Amino acid sequence: MTSAETNKKLNPWQCFISAYKKFAQFDGRAGRRELLWFLFFFAVFYFVLYLITVIIMLLVDNAPSDSPEMGAFSLELGALLSLIIETLALLSNFPIISLIVRRMHDCNKNGAFFLIPIYGWFVLPLTKGSFGANCFGPEPCAVSDAEEIVSQEIEISSGICKQCEEPVTGNYCRNCGTPVCLKKIDKDYFVSEIKDVLGIPNGIIYTLKKLFIFPGISAREFIKDDRKNLAKPIIYLLFTALLFTVVFNITGHMEAMNTETDDAAVDMVFNWVAENIGYTFLIISFVFAFIIKQFFKRYKYNIFEILVLMCFLNGTLLLMGIIISVIGNFLTSDISELIYTIFVVLIIPVYFNCGVASFFDPRKAINYFKSIFCFLQSLLYCFIIMLIAYQVVITAGVFLN
Repeated sequence: MTSAETNKKLNPWQCFISAYKKFAQFDGRAGRRELLWFLFFFAVFYFVLYLITVIIMLLVDNAPSDSPEMGAFSLELGALLSLIIETLALLSNFPIISLIVRRMHDCNKNGAFFLIPIYGWFVLPLTKGSFGANCFGPEPCAVSDAEEIVSQEIEISSGICKQCEEPVTGNYCRNCGTPVCLKKIDKDYFVSEIKDVLGIPNGIIYTLKKLFIFPGISAREFIKDDRKNLAKPIIYLLFTALLFTVVFNITGHMEAMNTETDDAAVDMVFNWVAENIGYTFLIISFVFAFIIKQFFKRYKYNIFEILVLMCFLNGTLLLMGIIISVIGNFLTSDISELIYTIFVVLIIPVYFNCGVASFFDPRKAINYFKSIFCFLQSLLYCFIIMLIAYQVVITAGVFLN
């Protein structure tokens, strides 16, 4: 059996084990499948051990005072598990580094690219490798399950269409268009269904890479050239808003967004915003699109085309917020607050500024200044809308009383 045939038959567990076997191999290439399965199993093992350790430490804290032996045993077991976790993390350093370096090679990049934040840590490791051999070696033979073509089919009938009962010659009924054979429903079927709903034939990784790195250019290409490569803008915004709500509820950040003040009208407005992130960001996108339209009239984009840009920008900012909230859960409160502050004060304005300016013309410096004024004026308009909503709630309360 050749090495190619062996690699092609690697199951997920073998992908995980092979990373440890090749811990000192920094040449050659590694496919996306090998990296993803390794990270999956590593995260599962680490989480299970950590969960067991937490449970044991809780048992130690709640141990009865009349049974010190049980508390001492639990404490020793917890210390042992903590040692195992630290050892696992330490032993996994070289396999992870060598695997990521080989993943860089698969993208036809030097291994040093993994030192670049964001791009080397998230974008390149999840990017599809270059086709065929490159300067780092032949293409990895481990093909991802999603890319394998499953040829299992279910036969409808032999020569007779079940829909219109007409004779069939070929793969489709000439009368009603029903296919003679249907593909078996499997995970690939559901993946394709999700892609059809979101409108992302090239995959979610491709969409996120384009919108994280080139948001303005990607939105312009979507409007003018190709509307099949990226997700549908409004669905993308609503989907990310739904994901934002789910993750923030799990991490407990959603409770912090719900305000409790002495003014019931203020609470009602802010709580509605927190509970309806999708609708809120859709309204914000309309406001921003209207302001941007006034500043960039000479480019002849209508408000709905600019709305496409805002849906992409706001949806991606929601995803950034999700990532930062998850990371913040593992950090101290002071560091988390610092990261949130940097995100709100620096990352959001810079991303918005670059996205809007590059959408119209990234070569003109005046566009960057215009986008800054658009951002500030749009925030002012959103504040005015909040004040109007506040007055409406107060007026409605007076009439109801």
